Amino acid sequence: MADFKTPLRGDIMPEPTLRRLPWYLAYVSMLRSRNVEYVSSTAISKEINVDASQIAKDLSFLNIRGKTRIGYAVAALERVLRSYLGFNRDHHAVIIGVGSLGRALITDSGLTRYGLDIVAGFDVDAAIVGTTINGVPVFDVAELKSVIESLGAEIAIIAVPVEQAQHTADLAIAAGAKALWNFTPFRIRTPEGIVVQNTSIYAHLESSARQTFRRYPCPDAKSGRRGTASPPSRRKNQAKKPDALPTLWQNPLLSPPPEVCAPESQDVC
Repeated sequence: MADFKTPLRGDIMPEPTLRRLPWYLAYVSMLRSRNVEYVSSTAISKEINVDASQIAKDLSFLNIRGKTRIGYAVAALERVLRSYLGFNRDHHAVIIGVGSLGRALITDSGLTRYGLDIVAGFDVDAAIVGTTINGVPVFDVAELKSVIESLGAEIAIIAVPVEQAQHTADLAIAAGAKALWNFTPFRIRTPEGIVVQNTSIYAHLESSARQTFRRYPCPDAKSGRRGTASPPSRRKNQAKKPDALPTLWQNPLLSPPPEVCAPESQDVC
């Protein structure tokens, strides 16, 4: 049986470790639903692709240590992880911006399993205000402060157009939100003491596309074969034409992967 005497070690937990804990929780929760009693770090490693020694180190921050040849008690491990991550209590949240993304988040039942209860939505569209989505009422943004206070919401989820991100964050903080979950690609500025979590699906899209270009270069414009680049004679005079690169890589924060496409062809995979 594993040792769960103390809930947390005195050391400061590194952020990468904190980000891995939900992975462990999701896996051991699945094991518990299958009535598995014990699991080793090696078994966890094989399933979530994290080194076994790293898993043991991560869990040691919670003073969780498995027993040799036995591993961790699944039920106890799940309980400690859920408690530390705060998933064993409800966190009331409001969502600002009830477009396609906001609507999807409201209807996502998976969030409630991790303690996030979206209690209200807000929008400026008169056609949406006054409706309900999956039982969640949608209010006008002008009512933000009064609704947050009445429902005791601490978290504001921002799912508005990027140009409205900072203004929306300011409104949410003024209304009493203590934490912001920002789904826009804009890096919002907040006063000290406000927790901000940025989750930009657009940044993840660019990262995925960039790695795809690295691994699978565009087909040659003539042959149609992947992995081919422009002949040296053609590339010689075109090597320094940044505006000839595919438009996906015009983001100044990203540098294009080498030889993604023949510049002259303007092909984008």
